[in-house]
Amino acid sequence: MKTRILKVANGELDDLPNGVKGRLLSVFEDIAIGKELPKQKAKVTSELWEARLNLGGEQFRLLYAVESVSEDKSNVPKKIDADPSGKAAIALGVLAFHKKTRKTPKKDIKLAERRLSAWRTAQIGQKG
Repeated sequence: MKTRILKVANGELDDLPNGVKGRLLSVFEDIAIGKELPKQKAKVTSELWEARLNLGGEQFRLLYAVESVSEDKSNVPKKIDADPSGKAAIALGVLAFHKKTRKTPKKDIKLAERRLSAWRTAQIGQKG
């Protein structure tokens, strides 16, 4: 499946320590194509997952959701992640952060949920 990162989450990735963005995005891409290593992803809520990067004893996360998006049928990839209705699955990165606690903080989960909801609302607005 394809990946997309919200602009605000991309900015958060830019703010992470040197070299982390590329490595975390690499983990995210591996997850999207089903080639992740054990413990590189985990379910956070019914709609959110996290891509995990542990680097030098530090933990970094990219919270994401798997969404269906409408595409022009002529542009739908001929892959398993596209269905005949013209919808394709994408992994949508919504929040990136340096994890400093054992559990993912609830404030980060709530923020990711709000961003996902806003993205969905914008998608509906684009259709109408």
